[in-house]
Amino acid sequence: MVGDYKKVVNEAGGIKTTDPKNVQRDISKLMEWYNSLEKITINEIVEFHVKFERIHPFQDGNGRVGRIIMFKECLKNGIVPFIILDKDKLFYYRGLKEYKSEKGYLIDRCLNAQDQYIDMIRYYIGWEGKRRQNMIISKGTTVYDNERNEYLIEERIGGGGFSAVFKIKNKQDGTYYALKTFSSDFENETELRTFKNEISKAMQVKSKNVVEYKFFNDGEKFPELPPYIIMEFCNDGTLESYIKKIVESGNNISNEEIKSIILQLIDGMTDINAKVIHRDIKLQNILLSNGIIKISDFGISKSIADSTRTITFKGYGSPEYTAPEGWKFEKNTIKMDIYSMGIVFYQIVTLLNYPYNINKETQEEYRNAHLYGSVVSPRKYNSNLELSIESIILKMLEKESNKRFNDWNEIKSLINIENQKTNEQLLNRILTRRISIDEENRKIEIERTKKQKEIDENKKIICYSILENIYQPIKNFVDAFNSSYASGKIWISDYEIALERINEIQMRTISKKKMHIIINTIIEEEFSVEYKDPFFKQYHKKSYRPQLNGKEILAWGAVYFEGQMSYNLILVKDEESMYGKWFQIKNRNSAFCRNPRMTEPFAFDFHEIENEIKQINAMHIYTSTIEEFNKEELLGNIEGIIW
Repeated sequence: MVGDYKKVVNEAGGIKTTDPKNVQRDISKLMEWYNSLEKITINEIVEFHVKFERIHPFQDGNGRVGRIIMFKECLKNGIVPFIILDKDKLFYYRGLKEYKSEKGYLIDRCLNAQDQYIDMIRYYIGWEGKRRQNMIISKGTTVYDNERNEYLIEERIGGGGFSAVFKIKNKQDGTYYALKTFSSDFENETELRTFKNEISKAMQVKSKNVVEYKFFNDGEKFPELPPYIIMEFCNDGTLESYIKKIVESGNNISNEEIKSIILQLIDGMTDINAKVIHRDIKLQNILLSNGIIKISDFGISKSIADSTRTITFKGYGSPEYTAPEGWKFEKNTIKMDIYSMGIVFYQIVTLLNYPYNINKETQEEYRNAHLYGSVVSPRKYNSNLELSIESIILKMLEKESNKRFNDWNEIKSLINIENQKTNEQLLNRILTRRISIDEENRKIEIERTKKQKEIDENKKIICYSILENIYQPIKNFVDAFNSSYASGKIWISDYEIALERINEIQMRTISKKKMHIIINTIIEEEFSVEYKDPFFKQYHKKSYRPQLNGKEILAWGAVYFEGQMSYNLILVKDEESMYGKWFQIKNRNSAFCRNPRMTEPFAFDFHEIENEIKQINAMHIYTSTIEEFNKEELLGNIEGIIW
């Protein structure tokens, strides 16, 4: 049960949602639009869901309700339903956030979820039904290439929710190939055209260290078959299985073998990135064929030259390998591939160890590791690893993309220089020191990033508290007045949750009188006190947060009524609420004041307020009264300036 419509403002992923008083109106408009549609496809269902999320009609549980509605509507309209799994939640939220500028994010996530649902059904009840009108390829099926050569599907050898991979044999000459099918179909010509464009770029990649694509069926030449790619068959399994065999044998991997594998991967990625961004680099996507490294699964990736699309049909990569900027939803670049391959390099040299300390293997834990985690030195797992290789891997795994290598040639040139080096002892001493310094710098930068995240989260909390306790009561009053009075309107500025340090609310009445509220977020690092170390006799600075009656201050500011009074507003930490507790401080001249301020009560300016708070209970030129914030009093003050 989710109860009645919401009573207070809420948000969806930081996005402003419908005001509570307009929920019934917006829900009615949404239902009217949806019921007017002549045809319902997954696109319309996703569109409905996005609009539902923007309304966010209930106080809680909106996401669950919205996804249940999508499931129900899919069943009702003969569309394969789907469930957004926990591991995909972050990408689902990304799709909601970016839907206005790029619908493909969310639609593609839902299509992938459909594929996962089909796989689950097959697993549990052996269902082999059709998805839409596309035929499901299976063992014994005959497929064709562009010249209508026939290939017999012999066995399934891999795949997941998005696709299936089969071993196939050319009926004419007996040559083996791999065939990859795609269970997605296309809602419109634009999607199909984009898909073809992506594949055509992948088909252009020719390299000794890349799986070669032979033919792509886009569904037009052989409409009775689903889209598929016929590609080179790699008979030696994955690089991951190869390394597992080394581990199982109890052997180590030599620096020479490491360099051989890495150089082959660099050559393959150089050729791939000349055409596309891979976006799903991982050990499982690196194959071996007759002892040669082959990079696979790069087919449906982000085109380098395409500056408008940031989503592809493949999806979003694997959380274990996703670069920090991927979690921030930034544009895909070659440097994201470099980061992902850095993790692969790490796993090669450490025999499948992971660069970050991971416990639960949840998506959120991987996200935090990539954004804020420190890389464990690969030499902890492989003490024989050459320092130059460690240095290369650590640079590939830099959090900030501008600190990574620019391209694969930079990495290759360093490895080639390493192969020609002299005076190894001197170089090792220099590299050891340099790696140590770099690691310390990385830790400092990670701590700075974590601290900034704390500051930003604190700003959001304060913004919400301002919105809920100060802005919304004023806005409701203004809206009620404006809807009832026909001869003039009160103007009030917009306010929404953001990361601004200074928060302002402005209002202008019918009589042109103004109210101005300005509130400043307190950042602890901006307040410091100097103290002397009694042992070393040195002076140090220590950060602190100003306090009001023993409670830490989160924000402070003032409300000003033009030509009349003003007073201070203070938000302090509160044990009962993460959003703090508001107080108002009214200041007046005391009998000791020689230069009294003219209007009372008055507010202290930002540069005065910290010192004046300390004087509240002392004999002073001003007297200050602290009260709990009273929104009814604030609205009464507004009433006094309307006319």
